[in-house]
Amino acid sequence: MHQKFAVFVAAIVVSLFVGILLVLPTPTATSAGTAEPVASNASGNSWFVHSATVFDGREWHSDVVLIVDQGRITGMGADLRNTEGFAEIDASGRTVLPGLVDAHTHTYGNAQRDAQRFGVTTMLDMFTAPALLSETRASRDALDNTDQASLFSAGMLATVAGGHGTQYGIPIDVLESPAQANAWVAARQREGSDYIKLVYIPDSQRIPSLDLETATAVISAAKAADMMVVAHIDSLAAARDLLDAGIDGFVHIFADEVADAAFIADAKARGIFVIPTLSVIAMVDGRAPGKALNDDPDLAPFIDAANRNNLNNSFGGRIPGFSLDIALQNTRLLHEAGVPVLAGSDAPNPGTAHGVTLHHEILLLEEAGMSPAAALRAASELPARLFGLDDRGHLRDGARADLLIVDGDPRDDIKATRRIATLLRNGFISDRSLPTLTAASATIEPDLGDFEDAIAAPGGLTWTQTSDAMMGGKSSAEISLIAPGAADSGGALQVVTEVSRAFAFPWAGAYLGVTDNDSSVNLEDYQGIRFDVRGTAETYRLMLFSKGAMGAPPTLNFEVSADWQAVELSLDTLTEFDAGNFSGMAFATPMSGGSYRFELDNVRLIARD
Repeated sequence: MHQKFAVFVAAIVVSLFVGILLVLPTPTATSAGTAEPVASNASGNSWFVHSATVFDGREWHSDVVLIVDQGRITGMGADLRNTEGFAEIDASGRTVLPGLVDAHTHTYGNAQRDAQRFGVTTMLDMFTAPALLSETRASRDALDNTDQASLFSAGMLATVAGGHGTQYGIPIDVLESPAQANAWVAARQREGSDYIKLVYIPDSQRIPSLDLETATAVISAAKAADMMVVAHIDSLAAARDLLDAGIDGFVHIFADEVADAAFIADAKARGIFVIPTLSVIAMVDGRAPGKALNDDPDLAPFIDAANRNNLNNSFGGRIPGFSLDIALQNTRLLHEAGVPVLAGSDAPNPGTAHGVTLHHEILLLEEAGMSPAAALRAASELPARLFGLDDRGHLRDGARADLLIVDGDPRDDIKATRRIATLLRNGFISDRSLPTLTAASATIEPDLGDFEDAIAAPGGLTWTQTSDAMMGGKSSAEISLIAPGAADSGGALQVVTEVSRAFAFPWAGAYLGVTDNDSSVNLEDYQGIRFDVRGTAETYRLMLFSKGAMGAPPTLNFEVSADWQAVELSLDTLTEFDAGNFSGMAFATPMSGGSYRFELDNVRLIARD
């Protein structure tokens, strides 16, 4: 129970900071606007693709042939013949693109599978649990038939105690001084990190940061170890500092002010690159692009419930210092000066989803003034080359056959990248259909807790205490039964919490969740929830969780006073809540810190009329 809730809370915390971070089936039949496969009856990973318009990662070619032999490209040209008798794909009226490279993600759960459904065959991860790295290295070098994108990763990130990245329950090897930098980088090499990422946000009012001396020491140590080093920054001033320190690239564009000519010239001279992550900046700026992606007929049939919910999610309002207009302008200025600009989604932040959002990022790069070829190159050849991935991101002899065949021509409409007719992964046709549940979600009775005789819940659900202590925080919670006749109360659930601000997203309270981690329950027959509550006067939160959901959970606030009162909350107001796949709810005390006590009774779901 606590492990599952920790995963959900990690997603909550992801939603609060820019740059970090079994689903319900949806119809897999193609819609009117979705491309039909051009080849689906053949097996194997050798092909003769003809009559194609090809973007090879750099340039366009018309009416050419691509030969794929056992998962690798062995020929591309106008006069090639099918001498081996390979199965043929007629790409007339379509465009062949390299498998896309997402240059900024955070990976967990089904991220690699979700990404590949949308043609992202390679992911550059900017922070994940180091234990994941050893599992992915062997698979990314193989030419197997796989449904998962290849993963390259920084693994752990360089930060300080209590800094950005420490709030996820993943043990972090934090830095306290420049003297630790060499040993810290060596440890990342042993874990299998492909490159180094550090966090430098010295002007942040919310969270501590590496100081410049320590950040510079990490950069020097990485260079000495022949490792690329990239940085999370959130201001032009921070970017200036790290240019002088020798950084290789920035994994966000600064969006607090427009870059001056001197900075642009210096960035060009020093050979750095930038991954703007414009989609996330758009979310922070209140633009909410994720909802439009959910409604796109070329994307919608392949978006699962968890990702649909996260695309509908938001940061809850604008965050100062992140202007999309400024971000677009800075991206344009850097690109025009010749600074490499790479496409990265920063999924799974609120309003994003693995795979889906990279198509929107390409669109935003075009909006920033990049040509279709430049925007596509930013999502293919350029990140592959800069990160040293020699056999992917482009279509040429010897490259692995990761490629998209899309309806239309992205030069005329960049959204053609979304109309995938056929996806080849290591030469094999990739199945883009959504997973289906092995069994329907169970339904439950409406009475969730009357606490007359015990702390009991309907079959399959369990009441427990929860706090950020499970993820290294210092808050605490205890639940107990107030038996009938105690004080002036009938039976009730008593919750006593101590909320500490030592954690980035402090919480404590009572949690009602599905007992079996592999199960969920269906609340679609219920329109709301009702309960009686009294306690320390303040605004409390009811957080709803769905199996497989990402990002911040749908949350309903309610007021508590010293006297008993009935509270009714509507579930129908939460469009991002997947009621058919409910896995738990948390009654949480405020985040402001301090001691709280409250009592719950007569918790009941409200049936639809």
